[in-house]
Amino acid sequence: MKKILLTAASLMMFSAVSFSQNVNAALYKSKIERSNADIQDPKKNVKSSTWLSRGKAFYDTAVANNFKIFAGMPEADMIEKIGNPVNAKEIPTETYNGVNYLKYQYKGVDIYLLADQKTVDFWVETEPIYPGALEESKKAYLKAIEIDPAAQKKATDGLIKVMNAYRSVAGNVNKIGKSAEAGQNFGAAYEIGSMDIINDKDADSWAYYAGVFGAITEDFDATIKYLSPLAEAGTFEENGDTYYYLAYAYQKKGNFEEAEKNYLKGIEKYPSNQKLLQDLISLYIEMKEDPSKVIPYIKKGQESDPNNVVFFLAEGIAYNSMKEYDKAIEAFNNALKVNPDYFEALYSIGTSYYEKAGQLNTELSNVDYTNAKLRDELTAKIYEAYRNALPSLEKAHSLKPEDKSTVEFLKSIYFVLRDQSPEMQANYDKYNELFKSM
Repeated sequence: MKKILLTAASLMMFSAVSFSQNVNAALYKSKIERSNADIQDPKKNVKSSTWLSRGKAFYDTAVANNFKIFAGMPEADMIEKIGNPVNAKEIPTETYNGVNYLKYQYKGVDIYLLADQKTVDFWVETEPIYPGALEESKKAYLKAIEIDPAAQKKATDGLIKVMNAYRSVAGNVNKIGKSAEAGQNFGAAYEIGSMDIINDKDADSWAYYAGVFGAITEDFDATIKYLSPLAEAGTFEENGDTYYYLAYAYQKKGNFEEAEKNYLKGIEKYPSNQKLLQDLISLYIEMKEDPSKVIPYIKKGQESDPNNVVFFLAEGIAYNSMKEYDKAIEAFNNALKVNPDYFEALYSIGTSYYEKAGQLNTELSNVDYTNAKLRDELTAKIYEAYRNALPSLEKAHSLKPEDKSTVEFLKSIYFVLRDQSPEMQANYDKYNELFKSM
């Protein structure tokens, strides 16, 4: 599964937090030590104020390295507020997801500025003063409410700050590809935001991100934990992706019954979601069941929306997975009747012919060498399949000349056919050079 990058807007990152270069870590630790002593005191332990103070002490410690800097802040303003970084003599450039960043290193935190704009984009804490401080803050605020319901207002305000800090961390670490850490922090934000006393309108989205990152990092228990409530309530479905990732997690854990249930539920609601259809087919193959069971769902989508090319594409993909290449090609051609420039269908026709040639090659390898007639017939069919793949792949390439996979298929096919004519050899040379340059 591919790593995903969530934008600052989609995450609604809490960008007001930031940091100071000269953080007095000893001061924050001493406050926590005093709080530890207070909760051991039988008289203070039963006071909500003790736990509210503890919640604040841990929260302040958690964000101490994140104070005063904000996303979009110009480099000059950043340096004016917190001074020069420890690596001021040589600021390195790092690239994440195609974006170039300048990495400014301070004690306790690295700040990443967009290289072309020299403005703060995100930051990652490198030396937490007290690891796990946000969780301890959360526990303290909940304890305050447990002791005295009248403390709920102050405790809730504190919990909201903790929640926002969790999602800020999640958004920041996601930028540098720390998917597991991002998922854990989104999950922590959701667990607070979904509480009845808070009920944040965006909490379901954090559960979704936590579940998706769980799937990406193969923490399938986390995926099931966070996406199951969304699927059951139908509150955050992301065009069927909630069901897809949930079903995928169940499939990976070997719970095929729950996997099938969620694939089918997603398909019924979002029949154009190709991932649901493709992975349901793979599930049926893994279960050693007939993959054609998915075809009725595709046909239903075609009947409800006959001009939706995605349904024809899905049908072709289904038949392709069953190695029924002629039926697959027919379905892809039906998609082209709706949209002659549909890249995915053009590409899929080419790959279906390519795979059909491979299937025929396997048949040929099993034919006795003494049966020259059958061998010649199969060889002719193999070359015919390769030639039939070329027109659709050539057109697909003209629509998306930057697509490397299409160029690779063209190179491979022309290589097979290169001895048939000078034109075939020239085309092989052309695509071989192009592929090398990509």
